[in-house]
Amino acid sequence: MPKINDPLPALTLENENLSMLREDVEWWKIYEESFPISERESKGVIFERIQKNVGMAIHARLGERTVGMASLHLLYDPATVYLISIAISPEERKHHIGSFLFDYAWESGAAKLRQTQKEPIGMVWEVERPELANTQEEKQQRERRIQFYESHGGQILPCNYFLPPLQGTDAIPMYLMFRPAKKNQLMDKKNIMALVHSMYLQNYNAMNGISLSVLMPLLEKTRHEKTHDGRD
Repeated sequence: MPKINDPLPALTLENENLSMLREDVEWWKIYEESFPISERESKGVIFERIQKNVGMAIHARLGERTVGMASLHLLYDPATVYLISIAISPEERKHHIGSFLFDYAWESGAAKLRQTQKEPIGMVWEVERPELANTQEEKQQRERRIQFYESHGGQILPCNYFLPPLQGTDAIPMYLMFRPAKKNQLMDKKNIMALVHSMYLQNYNAMNGISLSVLMPLLEKTRHEKTHDGRD
């Protein structure tokens, strides 16, 4: 269990097993309060991902108190760490815990992929688009979130990505962000499409049970590139 000595001596980061995750009330509280229901997976899906050894749940703790959570899915073709969700409790968001947790998520997921003789190409995640926010405050929050990811090596991929409907709602336009394993590594359109195809099939179809008849039209829409600000 790694300990972080700066800036918070009591901060620890650790992968949770099923027993720990079931009992970690604070992990679930942070998850449920940080994401709208349209973007949340069920507990059953998160448990099953760990049981099948294709996912990980991570906590950040100050002493015995969970103050951050992350959920990962391990994609095998192409080998990629898929950061499903990451969040810090509101009262701890100015202590750089998110930076530690983000880097630990990559390191843990990459190490697990390498155990299967797969060399990961990087880490991928979805992020809400600022231009689709309902309020100016929400827009600024989304912009700050993207700036945080960019400061940690993330880049917005040039594709028209949609988050599939997790709760039977409409698909949600999102940005897809990627941090390459090697600096300055670029993703071309073919690799982006292969990555989205893997996300849709290995996670949204196999784990979340979303029909291919829903996913394949969304995959086709992804082929249409957009600029950083969402314009054609």
